[in-house]
Amino acid sequence: MTLWEKIKLVLAVIVGGIWLWADPPRKFQLRVDKDHEERRERERCESGLRAPLGPVYDPQPDHRPPPLKHIHLDCWDKRYRQWSPCVVAIDLKKRRLDLSRTSTYLIGKEYRGSGMIGVALFSLPVTLPLSPLLIVINKWYGSREKRVGMSRHGWAMLKSLKGQLDPETEALLVEALKNDWTFDRKMSRQVTAAEAAELLAGCDLREHVYPAEPGRGVCPEGGRDLHWFDDAGDHVAQMQYVGDQLHFARVLGTEFEAEEAAKLAGHCRTSRTEVRE
Repeated sequence: MTLWEKIKLVLAVIVGGIWLWADPPRKFQLRVDKDHEERRERERCESGLRAPLGPVYDPQPDHRPPPLKHIHLDCWDKRYRQWSPCVVAIDLKKRRLDLSRTSTYLIGKEYRGSGMIGVALFSLPVTLPLSPLLIVINKWYGSREKRVGMSRHGWAMLKSLKGQLDPETEALLVEALKNDWTFDRKMSRQVTAAEAAELLAGCDLREHVYPAEPGRGVCPEGGRDLHWFDDAGDHVAQMQYVGDQLHFARVLGTEFEAEEAAKLAGHCRTSRTEVRE
């Protein structure tokens, strides 16, 4: 590695650390791919795939995917100087973004991994002295989020798409982004043990039991997963046991230790248990 490459690497780490502290809105050059569906249909027909191959799988009602509205986009890649396809998928039932089908980097929800921990640590000599300023910048963006009712990344994406969407699609996207931001605030809320117990008492519990199978599988001692869902169908709490030992317990944005979790496990409105092989 040359000296210049080392300097660029150090600068990239510093910029990445500052970005982690301030969390500024993502700014992308986006354009709507208006004829995506027609082009894909034309390509499918030209390839001879006019009908699905084999029998059509009809899932159970509980497992059917929700109705979606896809907004197909192209994002300008500065590094490779080309347009790259991306998509925003809206769950028409919940009126929120479907993150499993959305290009999450557009809204700041991409998987960051352990590399970001390294960036945060190695940039500390620079970011730590700047932390008061970076925290103020982050809070300023947070105050803007409260004013507009959506995340800073969603607001920036809307700005880059201004004038490209039809009024109906734009209104749907605005609604989804606002609902998504409200949902994130709800799921990250910190709660006390008493508040958690009250919340779980009004939820439906689904328990998955995994029988012990010595010498087989990744969890031979067995275990169970507990999932709570509120009236909106949101997954608000989860507990996981490996054997008889609590592995994980979380209610909204709060994690609980074994003793508190044991008291919470008995709270629910309805309960359904399923034994899984």
